[in-house]
Amino acid sequence: MSGQDNVPARKGLWAMPVLLALVVLSTAARGAELPQWEAGIGISALTIPDYRGADQSQFYVFPIPYLIYRGDVLKVDRRAVRGVFFKSERLEVDTSFSGSPPVRSGRNGARQGMPDLDPLFEAGPSLKYLLLRSAGGELRVDLQFPLRAVFVTDFSYLRYSGLVFNPRISLDWSRSGPEERLSAGVALGPLFTDSRNSRLFYEVDPIYATPVRPAYEAHGGYGGMQLALAATMRRGSIWIGAFSRIDNLQGARFEDSPLVKARWSVMTGLALSWVFGSSEAMAQAEE
Repeated sequence: MSGQDNVPARKGLWAMPVLLALVVLSTAARGAELPQWEAGIGISALTIPDYRGADQSQFYVFPIPYLIYRGDVLKVDRRAVRGVFFKSERLEVDTSFSGSPPVRSGRNGARQGMPDLDPLFEAGPSLKYLLLRSAGGELRVDLQFPLRAVFVTDFSYLRYSGLVFNPRISLDWSRSGPEERLSAGVALGPLFTDSRNSRLFYEVDPIYATPVRPAYEAHGGYGGMQLALAATMRRGSIWIGAFSRIDNLQGARFEDSPLVKARWSVMTGLALSWVFGSSEAMAQAEE
């Protein structure tokens, strides 16, 4: 792997709950008056491919915090910590986050003998444009344009590793009542990466080439399609969320890499939280 540091992936395992929280897609009620902050604790179970295009996955179970803050500028929800830089009736500019756990190459057949992949996180601006909203506010359709810089880290070092652009269309539905809140969402769009990011996952340096894994030079460009699905339910102090992300790499610029073993990759998860505290002050829900 070009420029890959030989830092053991296990050094980043203590930060797994943080990184896994970043890859969880969830939706919530929009437009309802809800407490300005809510706090709780829960547990999450996830099955995550080693990387997009891998034919092997890992299963994780971790405790996760449940923290919501609905400020005018700072917003903390189950997706990320967001700073809203600009907002109008139809347009919003905020921050976008994502992440992925480490990969031990010794446990992945395609990467045997190659350096481990340390945890990474992605951060950058995101533009969201409201296309459609129902009269009652329960249903909305948005165009989203997140551009994220990728950083590899085990929290003892930090290295810039390229850019990811993931324009998508999203549909969200929610219903909020006195005792129950329900929501569901779906988002679909292409993924584009630059050469530096593609090399991180799909390049094979000559030193790591084998008879069944030839050397390969990865390039940036179209990186396939991504479909995300989520559903949540809040009843009393209990919150339940289910989510899935489906990636298709057909036609991707790096599709012929020997490290691409599956054109389809699926991440799934389930989370359960107990909410034990909330504020008396109310705020508009927009997460």
